[in-house]
Amino acid sequence: MVPRWVTATTQRTIDRGESLGIPGLLRTLDRAGWNRALGRRGSGVRGRAGLAVIRKEATQSLIAHGVGAVLHLLVAIAVAVVGAWWNAVIVLSLGVLLHQIPVAMQRYIVARIDRVDRMTQARRGESCRDS
Repeated sequence: MVPRWVTATTQRTIDRGESLGIPGLLRTLDRAGWNRALGRRGSGVRGRAGLAVIRKEATQSLIAHGVGAVLHLLVAIAVAVVGAWWNAVIVLSLGVLLHQIPVAMQRYIVARIDRVDRMTQARRGESCRDS
């Protein structure tokens, strides 16, 4: 079970992602064929069920990269303890590139899906009140 704080998103998550240039990075990766190379977008599931599949995959990737970031941090601490400061900086830099950027991308994707869910639920509530 994934703790709620890991996947909880708000509009601020989307705003933060946009300020970091995440939409442009996602478009660039898509044009370069990254999603095809990873076997994504081939499920053929459309609509809300498709969003649920994408959200599940994004959450799995978010958790995997989050664990990887923690491991990088632990290794960097261990390297710093033995006095190899420059190596610790290199390990931390690689950790950011390999894990924190993908975490930011996955959080942005999950936040956009959550926004669609919130808008859909709000519309359903309005249509129920109109009846």
